[in-house]
Amino acid sequence: MASILEELVEVLENESVLYEELYLIAIEKRKIIIENDLEMLKRFNSAEGIIASKIQKLEIKRLEHIEDVGIVFGKSSKNLLIKDIVELIKDSEEKQRLEEVSKKIKSTLIKLQDRNKNNKELIDSALKYVDVNLNLIKSVSGEQVDNYQPEKNKSYLESGSTFDKTQ
Repeated sequence: MASILEELVEVLENESVLYEELYLIAIEKRKIIIENDLEMLKRFNSAEGIIASKIQKLEIKRLEHIEDVGIVFGKSSKNLLIKDIVELIKDSEEKQRLEEVSKKIKSTLIKLQDRNKNNKELIDSALKYVDVNLNLIKSVSGEQVDNYQPEKNKSYLESGSTFDKTQ
């Protein structure tokens, strides 16, 4: 039983490290979004994808270990949560480690969710700014721009480029 719990704790600790990495990336992404550095944003998004893939693999292992714990305790693994496992374990080092890593993951995920929400708001603001500027440029040229309804914008699209190729 101890080895199953040790393996579960190790998987959770590895997940915790990866979630912390995602949080650090989210902090850096804020700066990059503000600076409008699209190349760096692409790199960070790629790094997030790699980390997410690693987390997904660890999640599979975590579910396998929870199933094993459920078998040992005679519980269904479908509804078995980490907090339930903590309650099932008698006082031990694994119980303490399991509680600590669980709290750390929850805390990191809350911070990550908050940071991602803030980043999304920044991106939405930047997109609105671009949309306003695009509409302003088009209004100066006398064209009506409505990017969300292609039928209204059909004459604009058919006119070709707005740049003078002869220059």
